[in-house]
Amino acid sequence: MPTKRIPRYRSAAFAAQDGRCYYCSQPMWHKDPEGFCAQYNLTSGDVRFLQCTAEHLRARKDGGRDTAENIAAACLWCNRGRHQRRKPMGVRGGSVS
Repeated sequence: MPTKRIPRYRSAAFAAQDGRCYYCSQPMWHKDPEGFCAQYNLTSGDVRFLQCTAEHLRARKDGGRDTAENIAAACLWCNRGRHQRRKPMGVRGGSVS
């Protein structure tokens, strides 16, 4: 179960990453899907997978903790897809260890 700190860490990661996904670099929305739709001329269905989520860089099951250093902002598409892959996704400028 997520701790109360994760939303704060997600917000901080979103700001630090300039509102872009940690994995694919696409812009994401955090709190204003309607504004995001208007800004990028998208429908509400189009932006569903561009919602900002908190991604543990090192999974809790592997000893990762709920800390700011271990939380990145990732779009829903990448976050879901990452957990369905056998091999970890690459990261902008490096790879997940």
